[in-house]
Amino acid sequence: MSLKVEQVPNEPIIIATITGQITAPILHDMFTRSAALIEQMGVSEVWRVTDVSQIDIDVATLFGLLAEAAKTSVPGNSADPRFHPCIVGSNNLVKLYARAVKDKRYGELSLPVFTTIEQALAQTRSLIAAVKAPSSHQSGSRLAS
Repeated sequence: MSLKVEQVPNEPIIIATITGQITAPILHDMFTRSAALIEQMGVSEVWRVTDVSQIDIDVATLFGLLAEAAKTSVPGNSADPRFHPCIVGSNNLVKLYARAVKDKRYGELSLPVFTTIEQALAQTRSLIAAVKAPSSHQSGSRLAS
């Protein structure tokens, strides 16, 4: 297992990369590191791209992570309003996880899935640009204020 959490220089973007076996403690560590990083960055919100394209996951692990997601309120988690999360991965179980967290039981989260980090970053940068655009002051985004 490996976890790397870092800011994209000069952008309100965090990239978290998880490889190997994924577990609830690894996710908690990612959330904790992300929360610390947003504080260091001094911004009110960030976009987190979580690259899980190289994880090992099975059905039992998936349901364990869903159960954990339903009961956790750790700062930096995907439900933290300071974070706009998305994930990178092509594994069918990763896609199932993203669909499942939309359910009320698991947090009602929107978790876009991309197949490459480049796609995720392009979309993230597009969203950031839209938020920063002059007309975005009417959108109610926290970043626009």
